Amino acid sequence: MIISVNSKIIKIISVLLSVFIILYVITQAVSFFYSPYETETVFETTINNSIQTSGLVIRDETVIDQKKQGVLSYQIPNGSKVSKNSVIAMRYATEQDMLTQSKIESITKEIDVLTEAQRKGATIGATLDSITTQLNETYLQLMGDLNNNALDDLEDYKLNIQELISKKHIVIGKQTDYNTKIASLQAEQKELKSSIQSKPTSVTAENSGYFAQTVDGYEKQFRCADADSVSIDTLNQLVAQKKEVDSNKGEDTYIGKLIDSFEWKLVALVNKTDITSIKVGSSVRLIFHAYGDTEYEATVDSVDFNKDREQNTVVLSCNVMDNNITRMRIEDVEIAKSSVTGIKVPKKAVRYENDELGVYEKIRQKLYFRKIDKLYETDDYIISKIHEDDGDHEYVHQYDDVVIKGKDLYDKKPVG
Repeated sequence: MIISVNSKIIKIISVLLSVFIILYVITQAVSFFYSPYETETVFETTINNSIQTSGLVIRDETVIDQKKQGVLSYQIPNGSKVSKNSVIAMRYATEQDMLTQSKIESITKEIDVLTEAQRKGATIGATLDSITTQLNETYLQLMGDLNNNALDDLEDYKLNIQELISKKHIVIGKQTDYNTKIASLQAEQKELKSSIQSKPTSVTAENSGYFAQTVDGYEKQFRCADADSVSIDTLNQLVAQKKEVDSNKGEDTYIGKLIDSFEWKLVALVNKTDITSIKVGSSVRLIFHAYGDTEYEATVDSVDFNKDREQNTVVLSCNVMDNNITRMRIEDVEIAKSSVTGIKVPKKAVRYENDELGVYEKIRQKLYFRKIDKLYETDDYIISKIHEDDGDHEYVHQYDDVVIKGKDLYDKKPVG
């Protein structure tokens, strides 16, 4: 009986001890990981004073009077300048012939890459560190282009990376040369050439200009000289029909078109509360977010304003031509009148110390007060001027971890 009672007591003590140990571990973990100070990293940003609207892109352009026949392989990208009688595309009898020719050209580029990679002059001064640095830089540039939806140079990136990796293999001794690989590629190329059924014919430009594949049916309807006469009703009708209209309704019929000049116009709708801030002759930046974040410098040609109208129009001109511009017609656009660049600080991080506006940065186990040099302010954030030469870190910097939640804050305060 005594043994039974002692056994129960031991079990109870064991349970209580286990609970105590668990609670102790939890308490220690909470004290280790929990901080009463919540932080947020701040970054450099650019804020635009902008108008969000829609507009009509007008170019002086002529549809190439040749209908699509056979299978076309375009030789130049959209937006490229072409001269009269220059080759725009190659016409093949079958799709298989076109794919075979494309493979032949790809092999030629690969042979060129391997030949350059094994050339003594290309590798004699190369080191593993220098090649690795070039690879890293190329990867970063590629990632930047991908983030900006700039995809025109992907083939160039591929070949550049392949060449660097091939050089690297020679430098580290993994390869002595690529002669065997080159010979194999040349044999494959010869076999492919013999399989093409008929030689392709060339399609040439009838006049000089900027080439575009996209044909949308509006080429004859709008000209730059007539931009001022485009009415508000016409713009609203085009915008309303945008989702219903086939934006490439001529692309399956015609080879493409030639744009006469790099100059083009945008006729945009602007409400009466915004239009008073747009002045003829002023410069603005146009951002078509559906095509990435590229900014196009433009000049305000004219402003059609009537105080009794809710909507008005502005005509802007730009002299930059590229792949995206050739494809635009009825577009949503941001008209940036001005901008400010600085460190974006959330309002919930803003504090005052000795009547100075600033934030508290948490570095390891200590808080430090950093001043704000205010450039711009909204209800949610403040843009602080960038102080690149601030050696004493007096002002808030990019990547600072600023306190957005916490009590009893002061400079150089130790925190657990």
